[in-house]
Amino acid sequence: MTLAIFLLARSGDDLLPLADAWKHQLPGCEFASPDAPTHSDFGQGYQWFSVVGVTEQNRLRRRRRFYCCTEGKMTSFPLAKVRWPPGC
Repeated sequence: MTLAIFLLARSGDDLLPLADAWKHQLPGCEFASPDAPTHSDFGQGYQWFSVVGVTEQNRLRRRRRFYCCTEGKMTSFPLAKVRWPPGC
């Protein structure tokens, strides 16, 4: 089985239509679209990390810090927050 996890959206529900569009091209693939763990700095939705204060000068350092802090943690992401497409 293959699992595709959509991670870039205002909320997990926003990307679920992609699962419907791709399910025929990717038979045997399961799709998940979790909400990010923190509320967005910009009001609605969720975020995986804050982009407030990102500049060209600190972008690479912040990205490296995010990857170092999250490495290996996606396997322990609470599946209760994962929104599976209808019919799965």
